[in-house]
Amino acid sequence: MSNRFQMPATLNGAFPTDFTDDKGKHYNYTRLGVRIAQDKGYGFTEQNYKYGTHENCQEFKDVEFPAEVILDVSLSNDGGLKVHGWRSATQPKPQQQAPKA
Repeated sequence: MSNRFQMPATLNGAFPTDFTDDKGKHYNYTRLGVRIAQDKGYGFTEQNYKYGTHENCQEFKDVEFPAEVILDVSLSNDGGLKVHGWRSATQPKPQQQAPKA
């Protein structure tokens, strides 16, 4: 059973991270600054989610922020969300090709 789902969000920015700390641990990811509207309650929540390696930041070079997006996410082992992909919420969903006979 897959725990992946689609989530509408406002993307406020994308930031590359690629460094090694003093203890030799390497950090390599793209951090997405995401605003999520609340279904219950008032206002919105802002979260940072990791999205692959720092090279993924290049996907956002032509995006005008803030951007309305649909995130493809799953629950991570630590209880947070892991982003697997994204698409613009203002552009039509890509059409799937019919299987060839």
